[in-house]
Amino acid sequence: MLVLQNRSRRILLAAVVLAAVAGLTGWQLLVRGAAVHASPRLGVAIALPLQIAGAAVLVGQNQELFARNGVDLTTRRFLLGKLALQALLAGKVDLAIMADTPFVLAVLQNEKIAIVSSVFESRTSMALVARRDRGIHKVRDLAGKTVGTIPRTNAEFFLDTLLLSEGIPAASVHVTDLKPEELVADLERGTVDAATIWNPDLARLEREWGARAVVLRNEAVFVHRFVLVGTKAWLDQHPREIARVLAALRDSNQFIQDQPEPTRRIIGPSLGSQSGDVAKSFNPGEFTLGLSQSLLMALDDQARWAMRHQLSPPRTTPDFLDYVHQGPLESVLPNAVKLIR
Repeated sequence: MLVLQNRSRRILLAAVVLAAVAGLTGWQLLVRGAAVHASPRLGVAIALPLQIAGAAVLVGQNQELFARNGVDLTTRRFLLGKLALQALLAGKVDLAIMADTPFVLAVLQNEKIAIVSSVFESRTSMALVARRDRGIHKVRDLAGKTVGTIPRTNAEFFLDTLLLSEGIPAASVHVTDLKPEELVADLERGTVDAATIWNPDLARLEREWGARAVVLRNEAVFVHRFVLVGTKAWLDQHPREIARVLAALRDSNQFIQDQPEPTRRIIGPSLGSQSGDVAKSFNPGEFTLGLSQSLLMALDDQARWAMRHQLSPPRTTPDFLDYVHQGPLESVLPNAVKLIR
């Protein structure tokens, strides 16, 4: 009987201890959650392109993930990332999402900006769409054809990279600069034989044209990458804001991974796309935060490309590690920073 009593006491004591620990843990979580909501929200303005690469921001707004992480977010939408960059340099926003090519060109012009994190990476979201009725079936058929692209963007870099990878002399292709808002229309009218197109327009053209469209890409040589950028002065002065924005994007990416169908319903209307086009063009795995060595290598490649094509005055290739602001991402997602110093 004494043994049973002692055993009962030990069980009761253990239960009390477990309850106390559980209660403490729950209280700590409650306090942490309350602390985020109770602390004053920090205002941040972000410029982003009307492209699928900005989906994490759209999801974060829709699900109030920025608010939960203490950010009072304002967004400005632009047709292209390079226009978002212009808003950043003009002081109209605090941060901007853009493709890596406009970032490189700005650095070559001595702009004091830095990357906080990559936010989107895809090998399939951009392609050269060609008209089959113009006798184009593969990349080598582009010789003598007229190809439209957007100058000083990753679309132009993609086109040059594609031609080079297939051994097609750039001089054999007539490349013409098009306005971004007229790119698809010019291809549909036949003003050009082919054009650089990205999602969701790429998915729409594939659906509407069917076999009339020839989609050309080389997934081994080009990554369609978007980065989150700020001026160095603002980044140095606002570490808390940056960390909170990254935490919200982290949570948004998790939502995208866990809830792909609701995500499609959120971003479709914002992009003016049909649900089927978004479903075809949307890949949850492309939305990640990170700073990698491959990013630095891509920036180096594009800097050399820009100077070779006289998009920038000749100069020493910058050390792009000096244009990366890695501290905030290290504090939010330490394993996402994979840079060799």
